[in-house]
Amino acid sequence: MDKLWGDVSQEKGLTHLHTSVYQIRKLLKEWNMTGKLEYNMNRYRLLAGNLVSDVDQFEKSMVYNVITSDNIDDLRHMIPLYRGDYLEEHDYRWAQAKARELRRKYTGLVMDIARWDMEHGRGKEAIEQLTILQEREPYSEEICRLMMEVYASMDDQQGILRLYHTFTLTLIEDLGYQPEPETSRLYQNLTDK
Repeated sequence: MDKLWGDVSQEKGLTHLHTSVYQIRKLLKEWNMTGKLEYNMNRYRLLAGNLVSDVDQFEKSMVYNVITSDNIDDLRHMIPLYRGDYLEEHDYRWAQAKARELRRKYTGLVMDIARWDMEHGRGKEAIEQLTILQEREPYSEEICRLMMEVYASMDDQQGILRLYHTFTLTLIEDLGYQPEPETSRLYQNLTDK
């Protein structure tokens, strides 16, 4: 209970717990879910039944090894399941590791799909997805590099120039850093052509 309601008294924490349990049971019943919240040996446990969360769905889809024409559509449908960091509105310390793991998987999925799109002549779609991803991760060198590669695959030199200069400006203004040498080298290689 300390991890959930560490900032309130034990008595108030118990009140929060019992209220939460009541609300969960009520919702399970209203939604005709076969899941149960059971109390046994001084502990609560959720038996999922037919209850499937967006996190469960997302994690089950992350077992792909390579993107193919057979799985690309299914993987595209997984992207909207990630709507932000896990439990971010609550700022629970115990959820931070899970939040980082899910964000890493989401980022990897979007980048893998963008690479597939680039390789299959869908650069515009790749840029759209990577732009959304870059809004979540504005300092990611890896995302910037992939975006430059996609622009290069579309022979869009202006896109490369705009992206690199905007990214560099963001790093300098927000963090006081220059892009990594790998990012700068890629920029030079793609614009020297």
